[in-house]
Amino acid sequence: RTAIQYAVDRTKLVQLCLSGHGQPGDTIVPAGLADWHYAVPPGAAFDHDPEKAKQLLDAAGYRDDGSGVRAKDGKRMEFRIIAIATTDVDVCAAKLVVDAAAEVGIKLELQTLDETTLGDTVYNTDAPNWDLFVWGWDSGTADPSYMLGVPLCDQIGNNNDVFYCDDTYDADYAKQAQTVDTAARKAITDRMQQRFYESATYLVMWYQDKLQAYRTDTWTGWQEIPGGVIFNFTRDNYLTIQPAG
Repeated sequence: RTAIQYAVDRTKLVQLCLSGHGQPGDTIVPAGLADWHYAVPPGAAFDHDPEKAKQLLDAAGYRDDGSGVRAKDGKRMEFRIIAIATTDVDVCAAKLVVDAAAEVGIKLELQTLDETTLGDTVYNTDAPNWDLFVWGWDSGTADPSYMLGVPLCDQIGNNNDVFYCDDTYDADYAKQAQTVDTAARKAITDRMQQRFYESATYLVMWYQDKLQAYRTDTWTGWQEIPGGVIFNFTRDNYLTIQPAG
């Protein structure tokens, strides 16, 4: 997992798949929640570094078997990556991840599925049958608890789509939920983000810009609001705009 983190160029993902409308991702709490987003130190970030990825794989005993694919004890590094066929940005990202993995000796086979089939596959806790998937999260609230709650042990089979389970992480989640001092809570949530990030469980590709369109010729009184003019946590604009004319 860590090798793939280093292999992937997140800036390239943003530029080619989002046409620049976003920023490279890192931790599970999005940069849009600026007060709670953990800033990964430069020296600890999974920056694009294919040579680092190769060194990690070499150290783990995975060597090119002569076909361009690494193997160890006869087991080749061949995996399946799935994405939703109709989500163009995800398919684009998956193709770039396939190429990046190949560069360091990991073979990924891309399979596109409809959204229902992908969801059923990912959340099949009885018989999981996937290696990597491309999907997305939106924070349900403007508080870090929602996203930090995704990988909790008791969320396996619910929001937890990667079977991650860490008692230390869970204990910190309970602590932050009961901490009222903002600075003290931030220290806990930073620690949680760092721990999950270093596990390399999620490869957070990007934080996608929210592109919105609304009419000013038929409605007046629109106000800029953090998080988006429309389709936001707040309903202010829906309550205050007036018909034009």
